[in-house]
Amino acid sequence: MVDEQSHQLRLASLGRLTAGIAHEIRNPLSSIRHAGALLAESPSLPPEDARLTDIIQENTQRVNRIVEDVLQIGNRDRVNKEIIELNEWLTRFLEELDYLIPEARSILTVDDQSLKPIKVYFDAGHLHQILANLLSNAAHFAMKSSEKPVIICRLSGGGDQAVFIEVINNGPPVSEENKPRLFEPFFTTSSRGTGLGLYLSRELAQVNQCHLGYQQLQALTCFRLSFSTQVVVLDD
Repeated sequence: MVDEQSHQLRLASLGRLTAGIAHEIRNPLSSIRHAGALLAESPSLPPEDARLTDIIQENTQRVNRIVEDVLQIGNRDRVNKEIIELNEWLTRFLEELDYLIPEARSILTVDDQSLKPIKVYFDAGHLHQILANLLSNAAHFAMKSSEKPVIICRLSGGGDQAVFIEVINNGPPVSEENKPRLFEPFFTTSSRGTGLGLYLSRELAQVNQCHLGYQQLQALTCFRLSFSTQVVVLDD
């Protein structure tokens, strides 16, 4: 009981700390972005300096994404679980892709291999965030494929079978050197990434008693969200 209270106090302190840091960063960051935008509109700005204003905007946006991700880390233990019917939920979620990740919708194949409707006890907001991140990453790497880009979202399990969602793409495989670092915070191979997406996704999976892992399926890269037996709701 004492250990649990201590843990909750540490989480609360972390939440206040991250919120405070985010606030202190956002104010000057907003000023920098605004100043850069005004500078870009100046008619007296030499053409060769216009690229510098682009760099200011790109990097202020990247810092803002880092702030947003750090805030999510501080809030990761605020779990609001509910019973979700995965088949129906996944259908609705994928219908949003035209707005969430437009580049993914046209190259996505949905593969529902579930044996029966699957219900899980999970935080819907967390599930949304995990899959949005995985599909965004999949689209980014699929577009780098030497062949026609492909993304597969597969739901499998039900009954007495293990339940999982896989997000698969045919982009370049993860190098052996990078595999051990995939879920480390701030590790990224993209100049525009924050390196917090996969780390936060795994954290959100864990607070929902599930696991997010990676595997290479020959020429396909696969991230699998495995639902533990504790969160799968069995029909009476």
